[in-house]
Amino acid sequence: MPNETEIPFDKPHWSGGPYDALLCMNGVSADSSKYNEVEGKDKSQYILKISNFSESDVDCEYECVFGVDITRTTLHLNKKDYEYIPARGTTSVISSLMYGQFSVNIHIVKVWPTPDCEIIFELALKSRKLFDRLHLKSCPQNYTENKNEIQVHLRLNFTKRVRMSKMKNGKLFSVNMSLKHVLRSDVCSGEMLISCQIGTRRIEVERKQFDTCPVTDTSVVMNTKLKILICGGGNGAHCLAVFASQRKNIEVNILTLHEGSADLWNSSLKEGGLTISATQPDGSVENIESSPSFVTKDAAAAMNQIQVVFIVAPAYRHELYIRSILPYINRNMLVVGLPGHAGFELQCKYILGDKSRICTIVGFDSLPWGCRVVDYGKHVRLLGKKDVVYATMLTGFDCQLQCLVIETIQYILGEKPVIKLASNFLSVSLMAGSILHPPLMYGKWKDWDGQPLTEVPSYFYNSK
Repeated sequence: MPNETEIPFDKPHWSGGPYDALLCMNGVSADSSKYNEVEGKDKSQYILKISNFSESDVDCEYECVFGVDITRTTLHLNKKDYEYIPARGTTSVISSLMYGQFSVNIHIVKVWPTPDCEIIFELALKSRKLFDRLHLKSCPQNYTENKNEIQVHLRLNFTKRVRMSKMKNGKLFSVNMSLKHVLRSDVCSGEMLISCQIGTRRIEVERKQFDTCPVTDTSVVMNTKLKILICGGGNGAHCLAVFASQRKNIEVNILTLHEGSADLWNSSLKEGGLTISATQPDGSVENIESSPSFVTKDAAAAMNQIQVVFIVAPAYRHELYIRSILPYINRNMLVVGLPGHAGFELQCKYILGDKSRICTIVGFDSLPWGCRVVDYGKHVRLLGKKDVVYATMLTGFDCQLQCLVIETIQYILGEKPVIKLASNFLSVSLMAGSILHPPLMYGKWKDWDGQPLTEVPSYFYNSK
């Protein structure tokens, strides 16, 4: 008769796990897809192999009973023994390159251990001045050089600039990483590579090519007849009238609703063209003469066969002009606020109603130039051109323009300033100028004694 203390097992049995259940007995698994007993190097050594290992298999106790011997152990997560590589599609990356501002946001739903991620940005710049400013002792490995320029290939590593936050997601981590970096304002293309070291493995998270450079080739409109309307009769309208009228295949109408201004402008045109005078860096004055085809206060006549409308007026006059042209808005028309302060796009959509679906609305952050009318309808002085202006664009659901919007406007304005798309229409609506001008005016005139001035004052320059 056998001893009552004898355990009649020639192999161990295993239990525990996430459900504290029997896992394997005498070499027979309760779930062969998950748990299996294998022999070690020594035939008396037995190992429980756990397949499809997941977070539920850790931080719980496992028990091995072999004869009278009982061994218990708990599997704890540690960086050395465990890795959880995110499943495909569970990591999101949002990245952008706008006007030299490079930003990346990464969200990893589940990972173990904490990843060590690297963000690389590669770009090529053509600039002799850039190379000189780099103060390099030797040339980069990848570059070409001629008499006037050098092309430098840069590889920027932003690893140390990445901000990371993590929180528990079950037994693993959920990780957020972000990067914001300001490059040169003219950097508009390059390649981004994001890779992460997770435990012993390095994985590629995303590779992306950026190309947000403005297209300055306007040949698409140079050979296409374009009829535009300029709404307004002030400084900016005068300036735009000259620049647009001198462009090949551009015909310009003017709609000005200020009392008597249309008659005054037409009277001036009978005596000659409209002239812009611009002082050059060497002190010389360059005169550009060109005139609009038609100046009127009649919106119906002004809008005849018009394809592009520029509203060049202060924000408080926008509604007046939008309502005046509303009955004559046709399908696939481009409406431009120059500038588009105070929510120009939203105001247009509200006033145009259903017609906003058939047109494209563009708003600029400022006028492209500084200018002052010297003699109404005859002479305007150009004080300077800006290097860059930013624009926003809202395209109606049923609008199918036959021309490229930004490229077309760029052609009308000329090579300078360069037009770039803003990241959000609010950046135009909340342009600092509309916020700063009132305090500037107050600061200049708060101590005025009310006495007449000896000369007409300038608003924002030459002030003391």
